[in-house]
Amino acid sequence: MISKSSLAAYNEIMSDGKSETQLKTILNLLNVWDEPLSASEIKKQTGLEINAVSGRINDLKKMGVVVECDRRPCSITNRLITPVFFDRGL
Repeated sequence: MISKSSLAAYNEIMSDGKSETQLKTILNLLNVWDEPLSASEIKKQTGLEINAVSGRINDLKKMGVVVECDRRPCSITNRLITPVFFDRGL
């Protein structure tokens, strides 16, 4: 179940003509991906630059659309990271 605030923020991003393409790209990926992703994993899947990914992840966290998950090693860098996931009422 998706929380009402997350759903409202998601709908605003997806329908707002002024929304950044980067936000939409990352949100679309997180919406369909089954596991939390690191910034490096999102970069690999989207082709966006890491600084853009990091900035947009922060924006999405502030909006309450994505949540941080348990720390784990990144599949790309093998560093311990805090991945993010689309908030489905976790």
